[in-house]
Amino acid sequence: MIERTIIGAVVMGCVAFGVFAWLLSAGWSEASARNTILLLMVLFEIVHIGNCRSETKSAFWLSPLRNPILIAGSALAMLVHVAMMYLPVGRTLLDVEPVKPAVWLALLGCALTVIVAIESHKVVWRLRHR
Repeated sequence: MIERTIIGAVVMGCVAFGVFAWLLSAGWSEASARNTILLLMVLFEIVHIGNCRSETKSAFWLSPLRNPILIAGSALAMLVHVAMMYLPVGRTLLDVEPVKPAVWLALLGCALTVIVAIESHKVVWRLRHR
């Protein structure tokens, strides 16, 4: 589990840093880049929840419907973040702004990198422990 935690943290940190650096080099303001990285981190965590349901089984082998509380919690977390991006009180409180749909899709693609990394680790772990 420690290995997997480190792998997840390194992947999320490196991808987030890379995206942040790319956004700045593409001319985004620091505030917009920070806002985008905040959304990326929320997406990372929601995607990563699927990986954490089992230490040995693939996230793709397990039905997401097995744990309705997890689904509800994930949906609530995303809903809170989206509400904070669109409601004036949230925008003022967190200093965030809405993100364009194309950016959402790109960030979701970036967030999926953690699944690739963790699922690869699970395959290696299963092969090592046969």
